[in-house]
Amino acid sequence: MADDEVKSLLLQVLRTVEEIKTEHGRHLAEHGRYLAEHGQHLAEHGQHLANHGQRLTAIEAEQRQIKSMIGGLVVKEVARLDGRIDQLAQDTALGRRSA
Repeated sequence: MADDEVKSLLLQVLRTVEEIKTEHGRHLAEHGRYLAEHGQHLAEHGQHLANHGQRLTAIEAEQRQIKSMIGGLVVKEVARLDGRIDQLAQDTALGRRSA
């Protein structure tokens, strides 16, 4: 092979290597953008999950408070009805008519 042919082949190989490097660089940049975009989406989803967790905790606390209040009301109502039953039983035992 002549020196000119070798130089021509080397230049062609160098151009091919440069094209491959350029294409590879474009792919890397594209993947970098893709990863950055998905990283941002993951961060947003993480924030949404944290917000939902806080709301759920607040709702659970409110639910416990409501259960406690309802429990107290039920106990008071049962005591009131128990007292009324006792009163009716006494009235019946004494032969009185209930009001």
